[in-house]
Amino acid sequence: MLCKETTKKTRGPFVKGPIPYEWVKKACKAGAADLAWYLWHKKGILGDNASIQIRPAELKKLGLGDRKRQRQTDKLENAGLVSVERG
Repeated sequence: MLCKETTKKTRGPFVKGPIPYEWVKKACKAGAADLAWYLWHKKGILGDNASIQIRPAELKKLGLGDRKRQRQTDKLENAGLVSVERG
């Protein structure tokens, strides 16, 4: 498979790296890759030490409804990849 190369003229959302391969692999094995990519996107915007507030409206645009979002949040937490503050 070949991916289309981006140019400096390409604009829009992106996922900032580097992204640890082992972390992504664990997220995929846990069944939470959709939410994992969203979190890495937000981390690139907010910075390394920022808490990420999950915004349901943003996730719905990515095809993650409320139930799927909650299941994937639980899976990432159970896999030890994220810590969650609910409130």
